[in-house]
Parts: sequence; C-alpha cells; structure tokens
Amino acid sequence: MKDSLINKKQNIFFFLGIFTILLVWFIWTLVDQNIFFPKIDEVIIDIGKLLSEGKNLLIILYTFLKVIGLITVAFIISFLFALLAYKFISFRSFISPMIAIMRSTPVASVILILILLIGSKLAPIFISLLVIVPIAYENIYAAFINVDKDLIDEAKLVSNINLKIIFSVFVPVSANYLISTLLSCFGLALKVLVMSEVLTQGNMTIGGSIQIAKATIDITRVFSWSIILVIIVLTVEFFIKKIKKNI
Repeated sequence: MKDSLINKKQNIFFFLGIFTILLVWFIWTLVDQNIFFPKIDEVIIDIGKLLSEGKNLLIILYTFLKVIGLITVAFIISFLFALLAYKFISFRSFISPMIAIMRSTPVASVILILILLIGSKLAPIFISLLVIVPIAYENIYAAFINVDKDLIDEAKLVSNINLKIIFSVFVPVSANYLISTLLSCFGLALKVLVMSEVLTQGNMTIGGSIQIAKATIDITRVFSWSIILVIIVLTVEFFIKKIKKNI
C-alpha cells in the first residue's frame, strides 16, 4: 500500500515536470516571437508527419537496434574487464590508466580522431563504446566488490570463484547495480551515438537527419527528432524500471 502511494506520488511529480517544461516552452514562444523557435503545435504536427514516413520509422528502428547492440557489446566487454579486475589486482592496475583516458578525453576530440582513423561510418559505433565501456566497467566492478563478504566466503566453501559462482552468486546479488548501470548507459549511448552521427553526417541515421534539418534551417524538425529521442529513452527506462521492481 505504501509503495503504491509512493509510486503515485512519483508519477504525479513526473507529469508535473513535463507540464512545467511545456508551460515554459509555451510562454517562451509567446514572449519571444523568434521564427527559429517553433511552437508546440508546430512540433506536434511535424512529429506526426515524421512518423508517417516509412523511411523515418526504419531510421528509428535501426537506431534502436544499434543502441541495443552497442549496450550488449559494452556490457560483455565491461563484465569481462570487471571480472578480471576483481580476480587480479594487477589487471585492475593495468587497465586503470586506459579507463581514465577513455573517461576524461573530450568526446569531440575522440570523434575527430576516429573519423580520420576508421572513417565516418564506423566512428559513431566505436565512439559510443569508448564512452559506455568505462562507466559500465566501473559500475560492474563496484557491484562485485560490494557483494557481502560472508556470502563470498560461503561460496568459496563450495568452489573457488569461477564463472559458475559469478553467475549464481555475484550476478543475482548485484542485479540492482547492473540494472541501474543499464538505465544510465542506454540514454548515454543514444545521446553519444546521435551526436556522433550529426558530426559524421551518416545516411539513414537520426543524427544525419538532424544535420540535414539544421543545414536547411528546419528547426521544427530538429525539435521533433529531439523529442522522439527523449520518448525512446523514457519508454526504455520505464520498462527497465518495471523489470527492476520484479527482481
């Protein structure tokens, strides 16, 4: 009962936040009659037009699948790194400088370097991985080292820490950490991917479509794509949180 009331309260404030954003947007368009700042109704109509075109639906689907693929690959790499870092302190020390570089290097610099090295088609994918992997690795490693010591000692009585122990003890206990990591990584992956696509001007991509809209000064279309991206992230986060509650 208490959880239900808390959820209802959270939902009320969530929609109140959306209403506040729309209200500020509406007031802004009334106060500042800038032709480059679209009105709410113009954006809603444009979103309808955008979604009515099969090409755009394919672009959205392709982007979504690409992000899912990136998250999957990033989690596999991060999981293996975190496992090795947990078992071998020397590996943790070895990989720390690389992770630090990946986390601290400006994304714009990485984009420009990778475009020159591997071309504009593959650059967005590798850029997204370089941004996601350090965050996922640190979170997964933190989940491992925060597993209850008594639980680890009991597991060691059965066997040394191996893949069976990892998947039967560490992963279930760390499920909330892993899901929280997934929540933060999905939105970040989508944002970085689209930003990279804008700079590389990729074909059949959301970033490429935004770049075309920018070049033609179609700010309404830029807003439309941005809102669609927000909706995608919120929808995915909603389902991930539902799964998290059932664990």
